[in-house]
Amino acid sequence: MRGLCVHPAPTVLGSGNLLHVDAANATALIAAARKAAFLKVIYKGVPVFVSSERLIDIDAELTTGNFDVRDHLFSALPVVSYIRWACAHSAWNAPEANACLVIDDPLLRPRYGFIRFADLLALMKQFRFSTSVAFIPWNWRRSNPKVVELFRNNPELYSICIHGCDHTSAEFSTSARERLGAIVSEALRRMSLHQERTGLAHDRIMVFPQGMFSEEAILELKCAGFDAAVNTEVHSNPSEAHKVKIADVWDTAVMSYGDFPIYTRRYPTQGIENFAFDLLLGKPCLVVIHHDFCSDGYERLLGFIEQLNTLRVPIVWRCLGDVVSRSYRQKQASANSVQIELYGNKTLIENFSSQSKRYFIGRREHAAQSIESISAGPHRLSWDSAEDRIQLELELSAGESAFLAVQFKSGEDVGPQRQNVAYNAKTMLRRYLSEARDNYVVPAKARMLALSHS
Repeated sequence: MRGLCVHPAPTVLGSGNLLHVDAANATALIAAARKAAFLKVIYKGVPVFVSSERLIDIDAELTTGNFDVRDHLFSALPVVSYIRWACAHSAWNAPEANACLVIDDPLLRPRYGFIRFADLLALMKQFRFSTSVAFIPWNWRRSNPKVVELFRNNPELYSICIHGCDHTSAEFSTSARERLGAIVSEALRRMSLHQERTGLAHDRIMVFPQGMFSEEAILELKCAGFDAAVNTEVHSNPSEAHKVKIADVWDTAVMSYGDFPIYTRRYPTQGIENFAFDLLLGKPCLVVIHHDFCSDGYERLLGFIEQLNTLRVPIVWRCLGDVVSRSYRQKQASANSVQIELYGNKTLIENFSSQSKRYFIGRREHAAQSIESISAGPHRLSWDSAEDRIQLELELSAGESAFLAVQFKSGEDVGPQRQNVAYNAKTMLRRYLSEARDNYVVPAKARMLALSHS
């Protein structure tokens, strides 16, 4: 986060007792003018770090949709920065700083709202970023062959993931397991048909419509073999049924719902400082927009991408599935051994060193009996369970890699649930009205606004 100008919430500025930086042996680390919230003092040759505010309690309940560092700047940033500095070689860290842009809702047509996929591809190549379309399975018959070919020919830049099923209001917020199982089954059926029809693969990752989900929905995704969920919200519906701690969202992925990973994403309006803080924690950098964010000819988007790419960390842009499979944490246990904490159900582990290494791999899992198998490529691995964790070992030669897959036992197959005529008609109307709004109403309003300002 070095060099960033951060605007803390007004309550943060009013509550802290900022420190005056006058001593010659004091270096301000978080400061404005001559006042500091975090500084380093050299005392008898020993660096001493001083924070102006009591450190954050990460076991406290998260009361917002996601953690916002602007609300906790002076209590959160000092402790994380210090640990990263003092325990650089012994603390958990991410193997890479991965990133992906996610655009919700578009059909795979040459133009959707303010998005033109051919233009966006050229911009991705020029400004170095990648995009995943959160694709609504209801649209599985409607993809344009030329746009599909564009995606197929550029898999390192374009990918698609699963955005609900019908994308009706709060369809994943119900607690009825049978209903949820039918929705999940239908979403997978449609995506499979889309892949057969177009030859375009999809990431088995769920993005919830409106960000809303129930704890039971997470369990259904796990049973159905999804790799992960990616979401803006971390609280289930109803929110009072499950308390999420700050520590849960500081982790690489939220694992407090049935030990299934939910990777958090953010809108650019949450500020570059929140994305930088996520990277500091070892989380992937996942940006979400809708088509209207590009109403200015992609100017805002490209400005934000440039901000990300100039952070003091080498960001690697990948398709969403690759981001998830490479988002785990590790730490060096000895010269030739590494500890790894898994999150997603598919993980790529690579040994870039010049010597063989043994990997001690763990994963949070309270219901170990639900695991069908763990494999590395075609080979099944043996594993043990203890309390709320599973553990296994893997040895990789220099330059070798392994793709780990955790396969869970499938739940009872309820099959896709057929809806009545009224529901299908209402869903179709909703989809077409949404597209009319995005393709005609919103652009027309933008043009009228531009004319009024000219």
